[in-house]
Amino acid sequence: MKKWIVTMVAMVSVFGLVACVPLGMSDKIYDFGIKAINVTDKYLDADLTLDEAHTEIRDIENQVFEIFGGSSEKDYAAYNLIACLGIEFENMLPYSDGAFKGTDEEALRLRNSLAEELGVKKR
Repeated sequence: MKKWIVTMVAMVSVFGLVACVPLGMSDKIYDFGIKAINVTDKYLDADLTLDEAHTEIRDIENQVFEIFGGSSEKDYAAYNLIACLGIEFENMLPYSDGAFKGTDEEALRLRNSLAEELGVKKR
């Protein structure tokens, strides 16, 4: 009985570590979505500056756009949220009048929407 329990716990642990790409979403789009979530988390944890986060999200967005063509609804939803994150980071950059138009709260909301679309943990 103990051996069976140990085996089950080990299996659950292994399966918990394996990423599960949502049905109808390409592996590449999923991977880019995870990268966008990681960049946003690093920014929110103050491990990246706003400029660095903005640059990295825009790079991810451009890479997704290059492979995005005739993709599924799931791919489009993930791409759209990545693009929205890019816009949000851009809106947080200071403008000449010194006003900030984007917020960390909105970046977090978009990050969590992307996480939900990808089937990963919200923050």
